[in-house]
Amino acid sequence: MHRYILLAAIAAFIFLATGCEDPGNVGNRFLDDSANLETRTISVGTIEPFSANTFTGRHRYMPMGVYDDPLFGKLYTIGVIKPSIDTTSTGPEILPEDDFKLRLVFSERVYGDSLATSSFSLYRVDEFWRGNEFRFGQTLSLDESAKVGEFTVTGAETVEVELSPNWIEEYNEYLSSEGADRDSTYRNEFTGLAVVPDDENSSVLFARISPESGEDDDNQEFVRFVLDRPEDENDDENGNGDNGNDEENGDEEEVDPRIYQRLVDWGSTMERSEPSTTPEGLPVHSMLDQIFSISPDLSEENIGSKNIANAELVLYADVSQLNATLPSGHYRPEPINARINIIDSGNPGELIFGREPDLVGEFDEEGGSFRFDITDYANSVLFDSPPAGKFYFSVESINGINYSTLIFDENAPQEYRPKILITSVKSDSE
Repeated sequence: MHRYILLAAIAAFIFLATGCEDPGNVGNRFLDDSANLETRTISVGTIEPFSANTFTGRHRYMPMGVYDDPLFGKLYTIGVIKPSIDTTSTGPEILPEDDFKLRLVFSERVYGDSLATSSFSLYRVDEFWRGNEFRFGQTLSLDESAKVGEFTVTGAETVEVELSPNWIEEYNEYLSSEGADRDSTYRNEFTGLAVVPDDENSSVLFARISPESGEDDDNQEFVRFVLDRPEDENDDENGNGDNGNDEENGDEEEVDPRIYQRLVDWGSTMERSEPSTTPEGLPVHSMLDQIFSISPDLSEENIGSKNIANAELVLYADVSQLNATLPSGHYRPEPINARINIIDSGNPGELIFGREPDLVGEFDEEGGSFRFDITDYANSVLFDSPPAGKFYFSVESINGINYSTLIFDENAPQEYRPKILITSVKSDSE
């Protein structure tokens, strides 16, 4: 065991010092022969498509819209939201003279036509739901007898949506309740709003719900319900109505006097239809409705040496087909990172969603590929025992944004097929 660690360390140093190339044929030498390095290309093993109806609620972004992707099919998604009933700022009631709106802040990312104007209608949800239970492919019953609101938006705009008095009054009943079980009753009974795209829309937009790591949770930057109360009503008995804007403290910064109500729950329903023409290759979506697994064909025999300097799994994206199938001005969110979870048992979809990946590979734009360092895995094949299970390949973390890519499969031209590169140091005994 100590011998292999020492040899691997020496070999890795030599490998980094001399560099390498991507040879493509078994046994090809590369660069400096004096380093006595050799690279072998071996098959990745068995590749199998996989799909999961993973969770689509309570992510950082809430997708809403419709886009008929020529390569991946039509994606249709409805946003569902419910405001909290925090009375700290609003007081126990939304008054008749108050202006209570839904404020939607959209990300700059757009899936589809970035210049198109999209129209949406707001309806009352007609059944109970929990955001953390939403699954891909799930649908909800809506009360479409009367709109609660409507709006149009282009790209990354921010919009404020007028809400119907009837819906506000229904919300008021829970806000003003003095019952000890008010919060639980509200969570279990109030069904919130659905943001429904018009069928003619040609883009999916992503509402910003919560901050990324290190980002401030600013009311102006994320989806909120907003209350604009007439000035003479701004000062409640607790002094909360002015949102802390106290000129006597010498604060010269302009403070938004409006009151913001956060979301208590949110999610999305999401469906994808099949494309009219099945793409050649392996479609991969960040929501896991289409990914694939690899059963790596690694053994001491096909690795070919015990003195491994580097082992790398390489998967090529069909960049030409991805670009050629998008009309001018249309975009797909492009994945930068790919992930591999090694899973032996249990529900792969839930395990991919619920735990950190075993391997992460960044997209190499120059080579058009995702590359994973599997040196430790290959060494465990030789000297210990590798983790049991298949390699499940997915892209990006599941955060509500719809990332997609297309990976070349084993039927692609030789230079683009999935492969494993084994770089080793030849010893006198080999």
